[in-house]
Amino acid sequence: PAPRAAGRGRVGLPRVLAFHDLFPFWRAFFRSLGMDVVLSDATHPALVRATAQHAAAETCFPVKLVFGHVLDLLEKDVDLVFLPSVVDREDPSPGQPHSHHCPLIPASSHMVRAHVDAEARGARFVTFPFHLQQKETRRRELRVAAAALGVPLRRVMAAAARGDEALAAFSRDVRRLGDEALKALAPDHPGVVLVGRPYNTCDPGLCLDLPRKLRKLGAVPFPIDCLPTREVDLTDVHPDMYWRSGQDILGAARLVAGDDRLQAVYLTSFHCGPDSFLLSYFRGLMGAKPYLELEVDDHTAEAGMLTRCEAFLDSLKVRKGAVA
Repeated sequence: PAPRAAGRGRVGLPRVLAFHDLFPFWRAFFRSLGMDVVLSDATHPALVRATAQHAAAETCFPVKLVFGHVLDLLEKDVDLVFLPSVVDREDPSPGQPHSHHCPLIPASSHMVRAHVDAEARGARFVTFPFHLQQKETRRRELRVAAAALGVPLRRVMAAAARGDEALAAFSRDVRRLGDEALKALAPDHPGVVLVGRPYNTCDPGLCLDLPRKLRKLGAVPFPIDCLPTREVDLTDVHPDMYWRSGQDILGAARLVAGDDRLQAVYLTSFHCGPDSFLLSYFRGLMGAKPYLELEVDDHTAEAGMLTRCEAFLDSLKVRKGAVA
């Protein structure tokens, strides 16, 4: 944002977890309220070291990173650190009754509040439960948010409507980008879908800049939200795939398995409970089509990831030659 201006609050958003999905919503929300948004730095080695020193629970690496990103925000002259406990998403896949996040996502804000003293650094936390799928529940929760932000409820409701519009527009834009990229895909440049939770695949520090590595190896990486995973019906095999990420991951499996132009790299985190069974479901939907599975944590080395990507892409060339 611009330098601090009189009368404009500064709210800090950490580049972690659900913010990788919902940043368009929250940016429009706070702009509508006349507040400046301050982002934490992208994940980098010093931030990872701060995470290791202050993380208070042995969770997966993405949840631990909340500690490092919040500490980074507290060095950036913010009035608020915004940590809503996001429980679910607004658009489940066809026929799915639920669209929930892993419970550690809404729990992470409470873990940080219990172990980091924001007031000692001149800021305060704003935390409240937030549902996107359950509209009546969301209205009650936004009333709590309005009180915490010191803003009239009508303005908060209008800001949330602007957020809904921005998020829908962003989703349309990335889908259009994906369609254009698929049409332009050259036969000698395999399209590699980065399958996984956005806070794994879209955090360059956590995934060790995997998209750039794939590009250097001649592949075209596709973020998972550039594919129409929201349109894939999974009810024949999973009538209640409870997890939002599970719906996206398994929807991607069906799309990749049925498209000769696409391959898959499944990026997962050590200690991820939902992925412990989603991985087997993914394998089943992929059938005979090979894919690469990469597991990362706060000790993952770049050399090993690059070697495995090289081997995977080489094996695809060998397989293609054998089939031909």
